[in-house]
Amino acid sequence: MRLRDKVIIVTGGTSGIGQAIAERAVVEGARVLVHGIERADGEAVVGKLGAAAVLHLDDLLDPASPARMVAAFSQLKANAGCVLNIGSINAHSGQANLLDYSLSKGAMQTLSRNLANAHCADRVRVNHLNVGWVLTAREYAHQIEHGMAADWPQNVPEQFAPSGRLIMPEDIAAAAVYWLGDESRPVSGAVVELEQYSIIGRNPNKSSTK
Repeated sequence: MRLRDKVIIVTGGTSGIGQAIAERAVVEGARVLVHGIERADGEAVVGKLGAAAVLHLDDLLDPASPARMVAAFSQLKANAGCVLNIGSINAHSGQANLLDYSLSKGAMQTLSRNLANAHCADRVRVNHLNVGWVLTAREYAHQIEHGMAADWPQNVPEQFAPSGRLIMPEDIAAAAVYWLGDESRPVSGAVVELEQYSIIGRNPNKSSTK
């Protein structure tokens, strides 16, 4: 168990990538505070995880929310803990129809690097994952709402999924275990892309026709 005796707060832990991280963290021996907004969703996740998880409902739009969450569970400095932020490859160049989303991810990436520098003397590590296209339940529904067929995940263009499938939340959770645990110590300030292709200087392969 790679996270034995760790205590982990997972924001947005009631669905998608956050839920997958919460589930994997418990499997790896951690105790988890699952943060969310909707009680029904949160209770379903915590009920599945059992005694190793507790639910914390809070709206992060409330400026007082972070302090309440920290008071409920976390002591980063006292335990030389770590923060793992989950961002997006949109942080690098954005997407014309996702301007606000992309801007926020760029800001988060810069925040992660600066927090790592600000707290290195406290032995608090901050690292950051920029993920590519992940097939969450929300992403599936979003694409359906925009006119895609029910089987669209099986028909993603090769340039977006050269492996033949999209990244799954469980794939991100497996990578997160390394950064949440002591195996990655003392690294801090790392920004890691979890994508199926190089996003810097990318030149998508073009299928040849005969």
